[in-house]
Amino acid sequence: MSARAQQVRAAVRERAALRVVGVQAIRPKRPRRVSPLAIVAVVCVLGIVFGVLLERVMLAQSAFELTRLMERVEAADERRSELTFEVARRENPGRIEQYARTQLGMVDPDPAAIQYIVAEVAQPRFDAAGGGRLHARMSGTGPASAAGAWEESP
Repeated sequence: MSARAQQVRAAVRERAALRVVGVQAIRPKRPRRVSPLAIVAVVCVLGIVFGVLLERVMLAQSAFELTRLMERVEAADERRSELTFEVARRENPGRIEQYARTQLGMVDPDPAAIQYIVAEVAQPRFDAAGGGRLHARMSGTGPASAAGAWEESP
């Protein structure tokens, strides 16, 4: 046999091992299934990232709110200082006297027309034995009844 014949036979044997595959014989590839554990892991990671971002946003908002409140406190403190100064200015006895004389038309009273009224008021006493407080009870008029009768209160 010639070398050429041997080559032809080898080529025929190679072709015999090959087969023709039609379009129907090719199986469609099945989509890969994703593990439920992988889905849970992805959801957890996304939840954590969302939580951290939400916390950062809330922290930034709180910082802005704190800054705004501090500005309001400073403004209120300045206003309080102004009002304290205004109260001190208005409580000045010289200013009050001047206002009474000029705006209200008040004058000093005649020293001869001044009358003093003396009231006798009994001071409350404490009962040493019972620890209770004694109160005056008025029962009549005149100097004798001014001291009054004493009764103990609980």
